[in-house]
Amino acid sequence: MKYLSLKSILGVILLICLLILFFSFNLHQKNDYGELNHPKKSLIKYGEYIYKRENCKQCHTLKVNESKSLISLDGLKDKYDNTWHFLNLMDSFMVTANDTMPTYKSLNKSILNFKNFRKITRLKKKSWNLILTELDSLQKEINENTKRYFNNNEFYVEKKSEILPLIMYLQSISASKEMKLRDSIINAEIKKDIKYWEKLVLNENSIVYYDLSNKKSIKDGLEIYNTNCIACHSIGGKGSIGPNLTDNYSIYGSDLNDVAKVVVFGGNPGKGMVGWNAILTPKDVNSLLAYIQSLKGTNPKGAKGPQGIRDHE
Repeated sequence: MKYLSLKSILGVILLICLLILFFSFNLHQKNDYGELNHPKKSLIKYGEYIYKRENCKQCHTLKVNESKSLISLDGLKDKYDNTWHFLNLMDSFMVTANDTMPTYKSLNKSILNFKNFRKITRLKKKSWNLILTELDSLQKEINENTKRYFNNNEFYVEKKSEILPLIMYLQSISASKEMKLRDSIINAEIKKDIKYWEKLVLNENSIVYYDLSNKKSIKDGLEIYNTNCIACHSIGGKGSIGPNLTDNYSIYGSDLNDVAKVVVFGGNPGKGMVGWNAILTPKDVNSLLAYIQSLKGTNPKGAKGPQGIRDHE
């Protein structure tokens, strides 16, 4: 058997070096989201870039125990729907009463372009049309929802808006191990709490339903409503992102028992209506029900159209 020549050995070494460079290059084309030429993963990566560019970390953290002074986004994934995130970025007061987050309306006007996108994600040009398709789909979803909520185009996603990748990034923030542990502890407490509230809500003689025509209860309910509910249901219950509370249509049912269940336990997950059992007392719920009941038939100017099914007479 003949020995390999020096030239052959150098050739083999060169081939090995080229293979190492090739696999190293391909490795750098990936990040935590996987192959960046996958449209959705590329958009999430670009959304992360926007999050950092807009200095969101000045007020937010991605880890639940990282800072007491910052608002944690840990476990934000699927907590709210895409429309909620859009409205929160456009005007946070629309979805969260007394919120102080600055508006990002300018981000909605900022249009995504291929040059910048490629610089951040290393996207191949042939995949750009797939990116636009993803953006168009999300834009359509949000605009269809906001059209139902509002009578004007004030809250409308612009085509190829940079606000869309940011929403996709926010929807990708999964819960950390610390957050999952905390949630498991909280959920155990909630289960105990739910049993307590279920007894109150299901008992028509409980404090929750006591003397709902009482003027003081209605007045107290107005104050509670203006603190917690006005952001979604607007002044006088005429409706905004949330349904109109003054007409004879209901999404979850019109009986006081149905209304109490929604107030205490919330509506469908991810649709914005959260349960208030951790914030309101039974007496607070009683006052709020009294005020909501007083709104029926008031027909305020500019009230939102019917949602749900017509109440039984």
